[in-house]
Amino acid sequence: IICVFFSFPLVDAFLWLLFIDLLLPSLVSFFVFLLLFPIEIYDDWRAEKALKKIRNHHDLLVIGVTGSVGKSQAKDFIAYILSKKFAVIKTDGKQNTVSGISQTILQKLEKDTEIFVAEMSAYHQGEIAALCQFIRPKIGVLTAINSYYVPLFKNLENIRKTNYELVES
Repeated sequence: IICVFFSFPLVDAFLWLLFIDLLLPSLVSFFVFLLLFPIEIYDDWRAEKALKKIRNHHDLLVIGVTGSVGKSQAKDFIAYILSKKFAVIKTDGKQNTVSGISQTILQKLEKDTEIFVAEMSAYHQGEIAALCQFIRPKIGVLTAINSYYVPLFKNLENIRKTNYELVES
C-alpha cells in the first residue's frame, strides 16, 4: 500500500512533464511568430525611411563591396583611403544586409557625405541584386569567390552568379 501511495505523485509529475514537453514547441513557435511579425514590419519601415534618405543625396557616390571572403577588409581599406580626401561613411562590422545598410544610412548619412562604402552579402540568389536596387552603387568591388558558401548556394556556380549580380547592376 505504501508503494502505491508514493507512485501517484510521481506519475502525476511525469504526466505534467510530458504535457509540458509536448506543449513547449507550440508555445515557442507562437511567441516567435508573435514577435517576428512586428520586427519584420519595423525593418521594412526602417528600410523605406533609409531609401528616402539616400535618394535625397543625388551626388552621393555609392561603392558596393561583395565576394566570398575579404569583404569587410576591402570595405574598410577603401573607406580609409578615400576618407583622406572625401567625407566617407561605411557600413560597420558585418552590417551587410538590408537591415544593416538601412541602419548605417539612417545613423550616419549626412548632407556633407560624399561617398558611401557598403559591404553587401547574400544568403540566397537575388539578394545582391536587391541590395543594388536599394543603394544603387556606381562602383562595384568584387573580392575573391570561393566555395565557403557552398552549403547555402549548393555549388560554386551559384555563388559566382550571386556575387556577379553586383557587376551586372
